[in-house]
Amino acid sequence: LLGFLIVLAGAAAVIGVAVGGELDDLGPTLSEGVDDVTDWLVEDGPFDVSRSDVERWREQAGDTLSSFIGSGDDRLVSGAIIAVEVVIGSLLAVIVTFFFLKDGPRMFDRAVALFPVRRQPLARRVGGRAWTAIGGYLRGAALLGAVESVTVGDASLAVGSSLVAPIMLITFLAAFVPIVGAVVAGVIAVLVALVTAGAVPALIVAGVAIVVQQLDNDLLAPIVYSRALQLHPLVILLGVAVGGSLFGLVGTVFAVPFIAVVLNGIDEARHDDPGAQPA
Repeated sequence: LLGFLIVLAGAAAVIGVAVGGELDDLGPTLSEGVDDVTDWLVEDGPFDVSRSDVERWREQAGDTLSSFIGSGDDRLVSGAIIAVEVVIGSLLAVIVTFFFLKDGPRMFDRAVALFPVRRQPLARRVGGRAWTAIGGYLRGAALLGAVESVTVGDASLAVGSSLVAPIMLITFLAAFVPIVGAVVAGVIAVLVALVTAGAVPALIVAGVAIVVQQLDNDLLAPIVYSRALQLHPLVILLGVAVGGSLFGLVGTVFAVPFIAVVLNGIDEARHDDPGAQPA
């Protein structure tokens, strides 16, 4: 266990050194990318919009995102702040997962013992299904994140885009926010490529991101979310939206597994043997 913790701490330190220096540049780069898109919309775009309209939309989006992540700044959302929140939340998830793996069976037995004796078999079955659903979700999301991170990162590197390491990290972590996370990560990668490499490289990165997301959605995601979670995509979208509006960034990450656990528990309770109930 001590060796595992040492390796984990070392890996976290290496990642922090490699990525931390670039995170401060991410926010200004994204802001510059949005400025470029704004100029195109106003000056060359096919839509009849004024700069004041676009600025108003940007301000509204910034206020919404500020409220979403709990930032006190009403004017500007720093990319570094968002990245730090994501990294801290991910490290917390790793620590919690470690202790669940280490002491999970003992903790589970103690939790089951809190129920009345006649309800303990049902509690054990519900807990087993919940654990299976969460495990399947985490493994599947990690697989999706790895595929998207490597593919988008390679594309960004190939076209000469900068900040590849933060893009790969954000793309991987975004996979734990179903459907919505991949879109946000793709937009970030495209904006960075637009600023640091140009319009054509940005279009290439956008094309790669769209293709890999479609392949994941059509091939891998159905396996992850249908077999592990057994949830309809609409339920996933609504869960992410409600979780984000109520609990911010943390809510978007934990909304889907929470819904899966609740629905699995209800389904198991519905199929409980009525013969075990007193007449």
